[in-house]
Amino acid sequence: PKWDGGYAEVDDQTRLDALRAAIELGADYVDVEFK
Repeated sequence: PKWDGGYAEVDDQTRLDALRAAIELGADYVDVEFK
């Protein structure tokens, strides 16, 4: 997210939806960073 120095301008729900979609589509892994 922008507040963490990133470039994404989407809300948290959109970000979570993208991660869920990756899992549902069979992604081998997703990289998640927590602050």
